[in-house]
Amino acid sequence: MDLQALKKFCDIHKRQELWSFVESCIFRYWAALYHLSNIRDKLERAREDGRSRIEDVLKLEKELLFEVDALMLSLNSMFAIVAQVINEGLLVEKLHVTDVDLKEVSTSGDLPADLREELRLMMGDTFYQRITCYSNTSKHIRAVRGQLSIDFRPETPEADYKINEFRLKQPLRLDYDKIEACWRFASGKIERLLELVDVTLRSRG
Repeated sequence: MDLQALKKFCDIHKRQELWSFVESCIFRYWAALYHLSNIRDKLERAREDGRSRIEDVLKLEKELLFEVDALMLSLNSMFAIVAQVINEGLLVEKLHVTDVDLKEVSTSGDLPADLREELRLMMGDTFYQRITCYSNTSKHIRAVRGQLSIDFRPETPEADYKINEFRLKQPLRLDYDKIEACWRFASGKIERLLELVDVTLRSRG
């Protein structure tokens, strides 16, 4: 989507608060991408240096825990902030910022049908549930710990970071492929929701 055009719209219509939420959403997107890149780099380092001292491997495993946690919390934050974008941009009777969540705004009659449907599909998706479940477990219950695994049997060593099980209402598992898929899902959905908000704003003038 054309973020510069949206910023110009917000400037013209004096919607600075709306733009601040959009900017925050973009910030979380880049933060998540940064952490994903760090995870990739650390797994590559594990493949190359996996035969190092056990202390070095354990240190790398701890660093991966920090990066995965930061990534998943950033993705969850994107969902929370896009709810603020929708509330500020489209709701006639705006909710107070502390009362805003996706479930609340998704049922508003102020939203066009395609945006409500996009929200419904997103919140029903297993990747959305993985992200929110991970985040709620990490924030409110305990740290979600994983394990660095290195396989030297192939000609090129393989490394992965696996979270065998975490639960809130149901048991879930993660590995690097699923972590990257969570990022692709969240970033794609947020971009689509921002596009729909932009289209709706322009149609309303």
